[in-house]
Amino acid sequence: MPDKSAYLKTGHKNVLRKVTPGTAFYRPDGITPVTEALDGLTGERGTIDWSAGTFTFDSAPVTDTLYYIWGGWIGSVTYAAREGGSYSCARCHTTGFAIDNSAPEPLFSFPSINLNLDPDAGGPATTSSWTLDGVQCERCHGQGSTHAAGPSINNIILPSALASTDLCMSCHRQEHQDPNTGVISVNNPPQIEVSNSGNFAITFYGYSTGQEFLNSPHARFTGTSGDILNAAKYQSNFQSSYGGCSGCHDVHESTVPEINALASTSMKNACGINCHSNMGNFGLIKHPTGPGTPIGAGSDVTDACAICHMPVASQGGAAHLFRISTDPNYSTFPTPAQYGAGQRTANTSPDGIYTTAVWVDLDLACGQCHGGSAGPGATTNGAMYLDKNYLAAVATGMHASQDLPPTVSHSAQTVTVNGLSVSFTDNSAENNSKSATDLVVEVNWDDGSVSFGPSGSAFSHTYASGGVFNILHTVSEGGNQFASEFIPVTVSATAGSYSITASSAFTGVLYVLKHNGLLIQTQTPAGTSAIFSGLAPNTYTVTAYKNKAIGPTTQSVIVTNADQAVAF
Repeated sequence: MPDKSAYLKTGHKNVLRKVTPGTAFYRPDGITPVTEALDGLTGERGTIDWSAGTFTFDSAPVTDTLYYIWGGWIGSVTYAAREGGSYSCARCHTTGFAIDNSAPEPLFSFPSINLNLDPDAGGPATTSSWTLDGVQCERCHGQGSTHAAGPSINNIILPSALASTDLCMSCHRQEHQDPNTGVISVNNPPQIEVSNSGNFAITFYGYSTGQEFLNSPHARFTGTSGDILNAAKYQSNFQSSYGGCSGCHDVHESTVPEINALASTSMKNACGINCHSNMGNFGLIKHPTGPGTPIGAGSDVTDACAICHMPVASQGGAAHLFRISTDPNYSTFPTPAQYGAGQRTANTSPDGIYTTAVWVDLDLACGQCHGGSAGPGATTNGAMYLDKNYLAAVATGMHASQDLPPTVSHSAQTVTVNGLSVSFTDNSAENNSKSATDLVVEVNWDDGSVSFGPSGSAFSHTYASGGVFNILHTVSEGGNQFASEFIPVTVSATAGSYSITASSAFTGVLYVLKHNGLLIQTQTPAGTSAIFSGLAPNTYTVTAYKNKAIGPTTQSVIVTNADQAVAF
């Protein structure tokens, strides 16, 4: 059985810890005790007495029973859930969460608990409960009794690709409270919100990692939170080819610096080795090496990449934007004046055809050592002070000697439109010494369908109905360098297209026609039947909504070379 003991030192396991009098909790190093915390309701500082299991405010001699602490594991701030206080974070900090009292905790551990457990700040729920403290195995892998009785990878959930991204985004995301209703809701990506953390230090708001990742070159996501499982909403093949969040992260390994965790131990794929091998040759990077530099001795490629491409930009930790802007006029965050005027989102600048891209600016990437806009007093690690304009000149082409993006193209004469069918041949080219077979071609047909293939492939697709479509044709080198183009096409039903007649004994029935789960057409005829015409050969579903008593009924219809009929 794989050793998962490292999980015990992860933030997931320790995101919520129950207080037992006589037992102290420590920082991840196992040496430094947690002695202070901020009250989860008021934010006031207080002192923890582990022998008695109590919390005493610094501002007044008031001592309360301490039920739980959270935070203080990955972040430096510990929060206290004390008698008469508040705890609204259980949805993400526990396993088996419920928006009522149906789960055993915290009443099982504290039968007389006096704690406000409202999870949505004025929304429909008024309390919450959970089964296990912290993010434990079943939170991600599903109910575990069968697996415990007979351990096997076949009786647990193993999220991967889009499913892993969807799972991680259930917690690692920005949320905000509506000022009018008080209800906490999800900030739908790819918008990334910012906040003023004091002294005009503008950072990403809350736990922005998920929104950052969906905006990054690893996703180039264009949908809302409800579209994360839809591959057509991504302008990157990273999700399908490399596995989404779990393609990089080993979530059973800690990332906490105090236990000397390295990015290389918590990553399944090392950035500059497994995926971006063309960038991992430090001898070709135009940056000094040695102690105090991001490259160091050159022994840890992933940590070196993360220092510049993933600087800390929020309470959620390392930024997951990856792309670095070398434009000295670009800033990731709005200025204090822009923030004061109402701007609450990060600045964007196009990344190819992805127009809403947020970048790591030069101050975040390079200024963390060289000072940049913060001035000479902000240098660290013995680095020379460089202003933002100078940094732009140095950073431009930092990797240029190693890699060039491919050229995306198609043979214009190969784009064939025949009724509802479209086909074309990829003609993209590799601009480095690598083979064109290293290229991956992705075709988003603009109707929810996506195709993949190697360079030079012929691609074809049949639409369910006529219309104007913008085909997105993208070629990439292992998810790193990429280029894209749009191919506009107009398709229409021809004389050889077919129809589906749906009928029932009722009048006023709502008939819904779909293909691959996408809505094509709805009809509510005055009579008992509806005719969906202009359909290409394909598999469709027709759903009939008769009345509330009977409920909807769905049938699958295969159209080949003749009109079809279906009765409900």
